[in-house]
Amino acid sequence: MARDHERLTSMFNDFKHTKDKDIKQASKIFSKFHNELMNHEIVEDRIIKSAFGKKGKEKNKNLLPIAQSLEMDHVKIMNLMSNISGEIKSNKAIDTSDFYLTLQKHRNIEDRLLYPELDRVLSEKKTEDI
Repeated sequence: MARDHERLTSMFNDFKHTKDKDIKQASKIFSKFHNELMNHEIVEDRIIKSAFGKKGKEKNKNLLPIAQSLEMDHVKIMNLMSNISGEIKSNKAIDTSDFYLTLQKHRNIEDRLLYPELDRVLSEKKTEDI
């Protein structure tokens, strides 16, 4: 998942560098990024739910506040992406600063705190199933 963050960040940077030069191309890049990020979040949500299943809730309670915060971030990220999509469609100036900062903060928490802990608590079989 951490490698996927790098890929997604690269896609978003491509969008940022293209948006003021070629809005048509930027729109295509953003659409692909949007779909890829949604898929990434679906996988993350599965991983989190798996870690906090019936047995996992008590065992992984130290991760619960982190997981809840990240789930709220997912909602904020989706709302900010909708705003960017609206700006693209209406030919308005596209402000990506809040989105980028939110995404980077979110990514850092996952990479530094959540993923290493999930690697520790989830079995190899569970990881493969996800």
